[in-house]
Amino acid sequence: MDKQAALAQVAVAEARLKAAQQSFAETFLVAPIDGTVLENILRVGESTFSTSSPEPVLLLGDLSKLRVRAEVDENYALLLRAGQKAILFGRGLGDKEIPARVSLVKQIMGKKTVFAKTATERKDIDVIQVFIDPESPLHAPVGLEVNVKIELN
Repeated sequence: MDKQAALAQVAVAEARLKAAQQSFAETFLVAPIDGTVLENILRVGESTFSTSSPEPVLLLGDLSKLRVRAEVDENYALLLRAGQKAILFGRGLGDKEIPARVSLVKQIMGKKTVFAKTATERKDIDVIQVFIDPESPLHAPVGLEVNVKIELN
C-alpha cells in the first residue's frame, strides 16, 4: 500500500512539473521568421495572452529584401503585369533612381489610402495595389514614401 501511495505522489509531482514547465515555456516569445524588431508594442511585464482581442507584442520585419507597395489609379489596372520594368524615385531617395520590377499585381480593387495632400487630388478613386521589387538591395527605412514609374508597354 505504501508503494502505491508513493507512486501516486510521484505521478502527481510529475504532472505538476510538466504543468510548470509548460507555463515557463509560455513566457518565451519565439518569432516565426528571422528578422529585425521594428517596434515594441507591449512593454516587459505586460500580458500577451487575451482570447478576446489578441494584440501583437512587436512589429517584426525581414529587412534583407524590402519591396514597395504602390497604389495605381483604376484607369491603368488592366495594363499592369508582373515583370514590368519600374523606376523608384522621390524626395526620400535624393537624386537616386532605382531600377525595379513589378512582382505582384493584386487581383482586387480597393479605395485609395495614400494621399499627396494637394488641393486638386481626387480622394474617391479606386486603386489596384502593385508590389515592386528593387533590382538591387534597397536600404531605406520601412514606411518611406517613394514614387514609382511603371513601363506599361
